[in-house]
Amino acid sequence: MNPRFSPRPFALLMLGLLLITRPLHGAELIEDVQVGIGGKLKLGHWTAVQVQLQSPVTLQGQVEVTVQDGDATDAVFRGPSEVSLAAGEPQTVTIYVRFGRQKSGLEVVFRDPGGQLLCSRRFLTPRAMLSTDYWILTVGAEIPANQALLKRSLAPDDEQHLIVGHLSSMADLPDQWIGLEGIDQLVLTTSRQKYTGGDRLAVLSRWVHMGGRLVISVGTRAETLLAGESGWNELVPGTYAGTVRQWQTGGLEVFAGATQRLLLSPADDSPMTLLTDVTGVLESLDGVGGTGDRPMIVRAAQGLGQVVFLAVDLDRSPVDGWSSFDRLLEGLLSRRTDVASGRSAGGGSAKVAHVGYDDLAGQLRAALDRFSGVTIVSFYWVVAILVVYILFLGPVDYFLLKRFRRQHWTWVTLPLMVTLCAVLVLSMSNRLKPDQVLVNHLEIVDLDLASQHLRATSWIHLYSPRARTFDLSLDWDGLSLLAPAGNQDWQQRLSWQGLPGEGLGGLDTGGGNTINQSYGHGPVGTGELHGLPMMAASTRSLVATAAGSHQLDVTSELSPDNITGALEGSFSNPLGVAILEGVLYYGDWAFELPARLEPGETVRALDLRETMRNLESRLTKSRVVKRSQQESGWSKVDLDVPRIVEMLMFHQAAGGARYTGLTHRYQPWLDMSDHLNLNRAVLVGRVAAGASRLALGGELKEPDQQWVYYRIVFPVSPATGG
Repeated sequence: MNPRFSPRPFALLMLGLLLITRPLHGAELIEDVQVGIGGKLKLGHWTAVQVQLQSPVTLQGQVEVTVQDGDATDAVFRGPSEVSLAAGEPQTVTIYVRFGRQKSGLEVVFRDPGGQLLCSRRFLTPRAMLSTDYWILTVGAEIPANQALLKRSLAPDDEQHLIVGHLSSMADLPDQWIGLEGIDQLVLTTSRQKYTGGDRLAVLSRWVHMGGRLVISVGTRAETLLAGESGWNELVPGTYAGTVRQWQTGGLEVFAGATQRLLLSPADDSPMTLLTDVTGVLESLDGVGGTGDRPMIVRAAQGLGQVVFLAVDLDRSPVDGWSSFDRLLEGLLSRRTDVASGRSAGGGSAKVAHVGYDDLAGQLRAALDRFSGVTIVSFYWVVAILVVYILFLGPVDYFLLKRFRRQHWTWVTLPLMVTLCAVLVLSMSNRLKPDQVLVNHLEIVDLDLASQHLRATSWIHLYSPRARTFDLSLDWDGLSLLAPAGNQDWQQRLSWQGLPGEGLGGLDTGGGNTINQSYGHGPVGTGELHGLPMMAASTRSLVATAAGSHQLDVTSELSPDNITGALEGSFSNPLGVAILEGVLYYGDWAFELPARLEPGETVRALDLRETMRNLESRLTKSRVVKRSQQESGWSKVDLDVPRIVEMLMFHQAAGGARYTGLTHRYQPWLDMSDHLNLNRAVLVGRVAAGASRLALGGELKEPDQQWVYYRIVFPVSPATGG
């Protein structure tokens, strides 16, 4: 062998060639990403990430997106299925993720079917909205919005922002309804909307029925969109009966509190849509004083959400150029109590310095973080132990040894006291915290009987005594009896639960991560988490959702009493299990049910008159003292889960932030106060068995504390006659 020849340069050359040739379908494979809706996203909510791929060769694999969660830990989200790329053909894969940190960026990874990394690329992300910001999305025409006026009524908190986004077409909406989770209200104009139907219309309809709030105006294109059987009819609270060219403007003028007339000229191509068999509440007719009796503005419950229908085009003359347009838009977007509560609340905001949160979701999280058998060491305990420790190390040791003239013994007493204190602290730690994994579990299952839509939400809090990783899975077998046979494929997701606000660990902070370990979400629809890391004696907050359809029929014949506004008729328990401690809410009233309502058991509304109570008085625990009503103030440090759940369900009816001093902005769809005034009665009660089951490492884990609530929405026939 030639001694001057060395194989090292040759090996380095071959390695370089391999590194050069391997990324032929590497760096150029992941071309770009599009995040959110119109480039906007909200922290702590499901967000669409569109990954644009193109490969020079035929390729198969899996796409993953990594973002930081609410604890600044890397969370990996997998694509819906394996991707097959044809050579030279671009393809877009949509993955839904939850961002937990501001401007943390994201990483896109492409792996082959065997899991080997083929390509990865990092991208910057746009600045996200705060988790409690108010997001209005306009679709169709870009209508002018007076954001200062809207903020006063919709987002009066000083720390809260109001953002208005825009899409020109419904085709630009996400391909799944969960991608609209962060949007508070969507305003859809149709006169210039070329999109007539298809999958995005189904997405929009599903979002509304799962708790979304939609404002829709239909005039010029009413015949195209509403005639015949179409998906648009699901979004309209009535039956289409044609259009008219001449209509009265007085109704809109009164609704908007206008100071100037809305002038309709023959040159204006702005017809009015006629609806019959209106299912919602008439907020405005086209005229006033008997000059017009056709529905102009209708507010209606649609499934678990809400639709506001305007019978003329919001984006055409004469409405779009009207001097009172801003007030009209404010009225369409606002709840009945929004404007009043927003102005009475002033500009104050709840501070987080005392309790660590400023949203009801934070109070719920604090309550679920209290585990049986785990004693929370208060700050005062720590201070007391430190004071005693310092006293023994300093003055006590010094004066005691000086009295016996044995100061040189300090070389023995000092390490002895340090050791004793360490043993004492370790002993206290072991006694205060159990040596087993604990689970707290809260579930709220919402059922709308009229539309047969179902939405279930599950909050899971874990406590781990030791540092370890967990493989979790959640199934919703408890809902199987509610679903049609053969149609139990729930759209379910399991992920981390954030803490809104600027408190310790909040989504609006820039706190770092002490765990340098990522974890993964399972395939879409499986409700799985893999390798979830936890530190010793720490907790984790998770949230799961399931959405689908149920087979329960309407089991009620309810209508309002024309004089008192209370309910008449009867209703039955539609579930296959008993409802415990049930309360029926309707209008301004709450009716307490018998302690146990058996499956199929019928209750007459008349029999509940003795237990009926004013809604706000019940929610605020008010009592009459010396002929004046005094409400029990809300305690931000109260950790009573049932009480917090009651407020989550009807926060606005209790007075909103004016009563609690907290916002309800992180998961606002839980608040069904509006339904009580939209021809709906809501039955709330506990059940004994959970709707979902949690497995840790493949083994079922029974919760140590569990609360299961069902919320059943009954239709109420409109009042007739006088």
